[in-house]
Amino acid sequence: MKAKLKTQYAKLNPAKLKRNITELQNRLTKQTVLKEKLRKEKQEKILKIRKISSTFFDDSTYFVSSTFLNEAIRILQIFPKAGL
Repeated sequence: MKAKLKTQYAKLNPAKLKRNITELQNRLTKQTVLKEKLRKEKQEKILKIRKISSTFFDDSTYFVSSTFLNEAIRILQIFPKAGL
């Protein structure tokens, strides 16, 4: 068992391991930044839809106007990747 571990350890390349770790860290950082960007875009879309709904929502009848629906669809098309 010890001999097997010594053989495996002898084959390791510390510089290559460091490069691999650094590459994985960079990929993780990029994915984190992208995820945060998408989260912000989604939040902005939700806020815009809420603003539009407050503009076009008729409190007396609880009826959503076609203008609101058209504007909401337009906003959804602006941010296709963020999704609700």
